[in-house]
Amino acid sequence: MDTNDKQSAASPSGAGIEWRREDAVATVTIANPGHHNAITIEMWRLLKKCFQEIAGSPGLRVVVMSGAQGAFAAGADISEFTPRNYCSRTRIDCALPDSGNRRH
Repeated sequence: MDTNDKQSAASPSGAGIEWRREDAVATVTIANPGHHNAITIEMWRLLKKCFQEIAGSPGLRVVVMSGAQGAFAAGADISEFTPRNYCSRTRIDCALPDSGNRRH
């Protein structure tokens, strides 16, 4: 990600992640305002992509996380969870790098 660059990615539902960089500061915005920015499974994947790009940015000193339209994030979008698929659908590659000591 170059200095003064802006990118965004959205899921089919329109919920998405926007990130931009201005000099040494990157801002990541969670955008699912119809659900108080609840983070969908696809948004977790988009966050991972975002942070992978940001991690390779030379000169970056700070990352600011924000939420669209007045809310940060309500947490996970549990409307996607059902008892039947909860375990398999939540075992996605999360936004955090694998430290080798994750419990399953």
